[in-house]
Amino acid sequence: MGRHTRGLVIAALAFSSTWSGTAEAQHKYALQLFHFNVQYVCGGTLGYTPNPLPELDLDNDTIEDRIITESFEPIVDLFEKHPTWGVDLEMQAYMLDVIAWRHPELLSKMQAMTQSGQIDINSFHYSDQLFIAYPEEDWKRSNELTHEVFERHGIPLSRSVFCQEGQSATTMAQRMEEAGYATMVWPKNLWTYQHGDLPAEPLYSFGDIHMVQGGKGSSYDDGNGLTIEVTWTFLDDGELLATGDINPYFPELFFHDPEAVAEYEAQLMDLEAQGYTITTVDKYVEEVKTLITPATPPPLLDGTWQPNSTGGVQRWMGGKGLFFQQERDNHVRTIGQQAHRELVVAELASSNAGIDAREKLDAAWRMLFLGQVTDASGINPFRGEIQYGISHMSEAMRIAREVIRETKDALDYTLAEFDPLAGDIVTKGDDDP
Repeated sequence: MGRHTRGLVIAALAFSSTWSGTAEAQHKYALQLFHFNVQYVCGGTLGYTPNPLPELDLDNDTIEDRIITESFEPIVDLFEKHPTWGVDLEMQAYMLDVIAWRHPELLSKMQAMTQSGQIDINSFHYSDQLFIAYPEEDWKRSNELTHEVFERHGIPLSRSVFCQEGQSATTMAQRMEEAGYATMVWPKNLWTYQHGDLPAEPLYSFGDIHMVQGGKGSSYDDGNGLTIEVTWTFLDDGELLATGDINPYFPELFFHDPEAVAEYEAQLMDLEAQGYTITTVDKYVEEVKTLITPATPPPLLDGTWQPNSTGGVQRWMGGKGLFFQQERDNHVRTIGQQAHRELVVAELASSNAGIDAREKLDAAWRMLFLGQVTDASGINPFRGEIQYGISHMSEAMRIAREVIRETKDALDYTLAEFDPLAGDIVTKGDDDP
């Protein structure tokens, strides 16, 4: 080999090495988070239309099953076809219960895909509760049940958090860390509602954990060859994509649309061809946090993901929806608080009396979580959804009062005053006020 030839080879190798290093510093990610809600039409569509229509009047379980088979399972099947693609599927833990009870083959598929690390199942609450409107203890117990449900069904619980209606609060950071979560997906609409449509950073700090702007892409360049490109392919109600943008309130139209799924599949294949890694939020954060220092977010408002149309949480706290003449927001919220109070007292009473009421109380707490579902008071609750919320919370209160009566009988108390904060039961005579 001549000197000139050797020089060309050395130069080519040097260029190749330089080009490879630059390529390695270019990071491109495609994120997707499907928000599923098996309580989308809690209680079913019975009574949704003014006149009875058999094809539209579907009960609770039928609607739940349709949500799973027509909108959720097709998305699972799509990603099963592409083992290198990651996705976040967010749901309440109750939905996982329903899948385990009535769709065991789908559960097996989910177990394989989550245990391999391909997909993440996200969950922060057992029911799709308006948890920011109720005492923190209700959420804590709901989250504990969520962890139990995921462990029982053999599904690893994702460390990423997105909530029903995009509920977000800065105080969640500490609670998330305590419960083993690592990343908050903060809805972009809530962010821009407060701060305007400014460019997003790839990663933010959130207390001692991390946060990303859900649904908002970002472009980062450190000026030294490191670039990070992030695009979101989906952050919306998961029920919509596989059904051609139809929601479960229209059961006569709510069916799997293969063409819609194929179109989305083609979009992801195109991104993959462009060099994007189609991945989960957790894997994305784990990689990016080694590349850059997370940005400090501006002060953020508590709220939900569509603040422009819901006024934050106002729509669930007295704001009028489409069926405002049927709405009973005050009834729903008041009964929820009463049921919480009775359950806290029942816990104290049974413990002090040495009564084993664990099974009853666990069932009552679960009823409370189901009754706190957001759709009982917003966005546009109809009569059936309101009744679903009130009936479940009323049943929780009934069970709690039954336990309290058993406690009084066991202690031979006619009247009693309970102080949950002090952990005391103060007896009273029959004539005491």
